[in-house]
Amino acid sequence: MRRYFLSFGMIIAAVCVFAQGQKGPSASFEVIKKSKGASASLTTLNNQPAVMVVLPYAPATVLRAMEEYEINCYRSEKKQSDAYVAFDKTALMQNNKKGAPLIFNVGSADPQREDQSIVYLLLNTPVDKGDYAGSVHKYDANEALAYLENLAVAVQVINIDHQIKANMAKLKKEEKLQERYAKRCDRLSDEKKENEEKIAQNKPSAVKRDQRLELRLTESQSELALHKTTAEKKRADVTNLTNQKKSIYR
Repeated sequence: MRRYFLSFGMIIAAVCVFAQGQKGPSASFEVIKKSKGASASLTTLNNQPAVMVVLPYAPATVLRAMEEYEINCYRSEKKQSDAYVAFDKTALMQNNKKGAPLIFNVGSADPQREDQSIVYLLLNTPVDKGDYAGSVHKYDANEALAYLENLAVAVQVINIDHQIKANMAKLKKEEKLQERYAKRCDRLSDEKKENEEKIAQNKPSAVKRDQRLELRLTESQSELALHKTTAEKKRADVTNLTNQKKSIYR
């Protein structure tokens, strides 16, 4: 289980901690209200009140999305998703007058599965800076639950964006390879036609060259078909992911 801090308005500190992946206390928790799907629930972590949410992604994926979720609030509003609220616009952060950090514990929801994570957000947070240093900020449980619900959507959207970007990169690569092999097939076909004229003239070397050209052409056609199929699959993946993202906005 990893422990992370998100300080209000402090990107650099948050990014450094995410990158370092510092380990925190092991999770010993008692679920007070069981969650279904990505619904946030009240719970306790190491005997401290907390809220939690289970997400269908690996911890590394969730952590990357959480980091981007915070950074997104500093970008142009035109670049922000309207499927979720930027973290600094949530009621939890708007009412954080003491500037207390958000303390998360992120880890695997099930040791047997790598595609599920559990995210805890502690409700009682010590303030160590500013006018309220030495005090404890108590986050409102309902606002914290709403925050995690919003975070779940943000992680989903951000993860889909990364998948679309990755698939688009692979699609472009496959399209370039497809174009390369298409040109190679055309060139080999032209060479075969020219060589057929030499075969008609009973030139012995032309027969052997025709066999080599036929082999190379067959191999190139096979590669062309493979890259064409792969490109079509990646194109379909991008379409499906785009539609999946659109469904979140409805």
